[in-house]
Amino acid sequence: MVFTLTLIGCSANGIAVGAYIFTYAENETEQDEDILKFLPALEGKTFKYPVFVDVEYKGLASLGKSQLSSLIKRYMDILDQKGFFPGWYS
Repeated sequence: MVFTLTLIGCSANGIAVGAYIFTYAENETEQDEDILKFLPALEGKTFKYPVFVDVEYKGLASLGKSQLSSLIKRYMDILDQKGFFPGWYS
C-alpha cells in the first residue's frame, strides 16, 4: 500500500482539500501498519476538510460495534494527536 497526496495548485485555485484512509485493519497491529504508511503522506500538508477514517470495508462488520468503535476512536485519536482534524466515514 502506497499513499501519495498532491495538493499543488489546489489552494491557489480555491479548492478545499481533505484526505482519507480506507482501512481494512481488523486489529491494532494492522492499524499501526496503516498509520505508519499513511502519516508520512500527510506530513507538511494543511487541509480545509477533515482527514477521514473510512471503514466501509464489509469485513469490518464482523468485529462488532464495540471493537470497531474502539479501532475507529484509536485512529481518530492518533490523527488528532498529530494535529489533524479527524473524521469518520462509513
